[in-house]
Amino acid sequence: MECLSLNKLFTYLQNRAHIRGQARIEAHLSSGCPTCNENLRWLEIVTTSTAEDRSFDFSDETIAAIVTQFKTQTAADVLPLRQRIARLVFDSFLTPQFANARTAAAAAANRQVLYQTEGYHIDLRFELSDENNDEQLIGQVLPEQWDATELTQFKVQLLQHGSVISATNTNARGVFKFPQLMSGTYDLKVSVPDGEINLERVSTARSM
Repeated sequence: MECLSLNKLFTYLQNRAHIRGQARIEAHLSSGCPTCNENLRWLEIVTTSTAEDRSFDFSDETIAAIVTQFKTQTAADVLPLRQRIARLVFDSFLTPQFANARTAAAAAANRQVLYQTEGYHIDLRFELSDENNDEQLIGQVLPEQWDATELTQFKVQLLQHGSVISATNTNARGVFKFPQLMSGTYDLKVSVPDGEINLERVSTARSM
């Protein structure tokens, strides 16, 4: 008798074989066939393990609750963005001169300021408009470690009284622009890969 298929051995193991077929299978196994006896032992192990398995499927409600809990914990574990406060290192309106002359110059000239924080320089220029009573802000964000092959864009937000009034992105050279800006005092927020840079209470040229 040739070796038995796994299907026949499984049927034999489950006592579902015909009486006559059962006897023939037992005779073959008794002959000492190593392949069939090894397959039978393997099927016995699989059948026993399956019968003892107490696992079960979770309900849809349980899965949904677990997912919600995971999302909540994950959100709580996210590290806050690194906050940097930029400091003013240059202001074209603060060059040494008499107070009256400085006031007159501020009323008629553009203003350029330079801020610095860890890893970045931010250059701002307020240009007066000849036609309207507004100004234009042109800025540039310059990382200290500048790589011309990586054209990273930074998001720049303009805020007043804690609310975002305008937002834009820098170009490949780190330049950004806010045209037709009303004279006043603003905050700027620059989003960089490892956090945010904050420029607080930045005054335009006419507001000085």
